[in-house]
Amino acid sequence: MGSDLAVSSGGLYLSLWLETNLPINHSPHLVLWSAWGIAHALIQHGIPVQVKWPNDLLLKGKKLAGIKTESKINGNRITAAIIGVGINWTNPVPATGIALGPFCEAESIQSINSLTDLAEITLAGLTLGWHRYQREGIAGILVDYLQLFAHRGREISLPQGVGIIESVTAQGELVVLIGQRREIILPGTVSLGYDHAG
Repeated sequence: MGSDLAVSSGGLYLSLWLETNLPINHSPHLVLWSAWGIAHALIQHGIPVQVKWPNDLLLKGKKLAGIKTESKINGNRITAAIIGVGINWTNPVPATGIALGPFCEAESIQSINSLTDLAEITLAGLTLGWHRYQREGIAGILVDYLQLFAHRGREISLPQGVGIIESVTAQGELVVLIGQRREIILPGTVSLGYDHAG
């Protein structure tokens, strides 16, 4: 396990490199346990984050962080993975984004005072998620991920019709209930959007 940290224009950009030996079809698990781990760590420090499918963290309905993964494949195994995390701290953000630094100041949150604090918390969350995944697999993490899933129960318009967002699968697919049938939506095929108010 190794990590790299960069600070640019007031944001945190952190990469974690992992040696792995995972089946290739477990690739979606990387984002799921990463998002859960970081969210869990931030919540422990008083930051009420939620997860947005497939790879963002929200605060007050706005984008706080994004997670990207890359994998090294050998045959049908993932032999290494890089988890990249970007978190808004004091950098300028669009209307759909939020920066954590001003939020912490406004809410008098004392446990995160610097980018160094944020980096330590983020790395601790990634480590927690990875170790839990190694011990338990994805099932329990997915249950906890879904407790933090911001769009569960919301309406969504799809080409197949209007439905209600129900869940996310262990393969990272969105499950939407349209009438009596469930539609499985692959990551990257629809966007859930952000709240503009707040």
